Amino acid sequence: MENSIPTYGIIQKHKCRGINTWYGWCRRNSKFKFTSLRTESKKEAKQWLDRMNAARFFENVKIWGFSSIDKIDPDKEIEAYVNIPRAQNSSTTVSNELKHFKRFLDNEGIDDLNDFSSDLADSYVQFLYDEGVKPKIFVATAKSMLSKAWRRHGKTEVSPFEGIKLAKEDKKEKTSWNLDEIKAILDKAESSEMRMLWALMAYAGLRIHEALKFTNEDIKDGCFYVLGKGKKQATLPIGKTLQSEFDRYKGTFPIQFKRRTVHRELTKACKAAGVKEGSSHSFRHSFCSNMARLGINAKYAQELMRHATSAMTLDVYSHVVPEDLKKVASQI
Repeated sequence: MENSIPTYGIIQKHKCRGINTWYGWCRRNSKFKFTSLRTESKKEAKQWLDRMNAARFFENVKIWGFSSIDKIDPDKEIEAYVNIPRAQNSSTTVSNELKHFKRFLDNEGIDDLNDFSSDLADSYVQFLYDEGVKPKIFVATAKSMLSKAWRRHGKTEVSPFEGIKLAKEDKKEKTSWNLDEIKAILDKAESSEMRMLWALMAYAGLRIHEALKFTNEDIKDGCFYVLGKGKKQATLPIGKTLQSEFDRYKGTFPIQFKRRTVHRELTKACKAAGVKEGSSHSFRHSFCSNMARLGINAKYAQELMRHATSAMTLDVYSHVVPEDLKKVASQI
């Protein structure tokens, strides 16, 4: 019989090796498939078994193990996911991330996404580590693509990536420049437009997308207006250093640069100035760091940074100038 009712069971496949993980098995048309239940609890394994035995008697419910749906071609599904309308940079990133997933599927001989199991999800994570990349984003992209592919084909199983635990990644140390280093970087800018753009980030704490959208109309009565995250508008004062940059600048706003151009020019300027390299966001981080160095109250800094919580500001304050702890200790 082509669509006979499947039979389910549970087993500890590797108990003889001291591994107590429970597996679920499905037999249909004299064929077996296994999936890790990711638990050592017999109670939880039995709950899974009860769900499977109940589901097989309902019509229009896709059964784990041997689905009656058509083959899901990885190439077609990956192409469809990459072609979803999104920003050009995001499309390129997604495409590159899924190249790893496709290479893994090819290595495993998987030509049908119906066969992608939780065991393979585990193997994919290890594959990413072996490739020398941090798996968090790559797994999220593969999981999203697989979820959309399964839904499109009427497949209702829980994603094989559910329950996958990734090792915590070390946080990258954020680059921070002091005021002298920022001045040195700005002095190496190849154009007045680039210098002004960097000044907006360094002396006002603007994010790069905010700086690129800055217009002449945003300046009024010694203040400037900015529309930040969540479309929240803020009115902030213009400091002396930023005002001197405005006075020096003879161009117009908004300043027209692509982000990759800003990053490329910043890398060149850092090398020319003899300071450590950073990204455009390093200007914003430096803005907060320099307020800490100047002893400005963290609450005021939170307002100027437009942080949602004081904890975000205090996180910067807490690690910016460890050498200043010696000065504090000497005063006690």
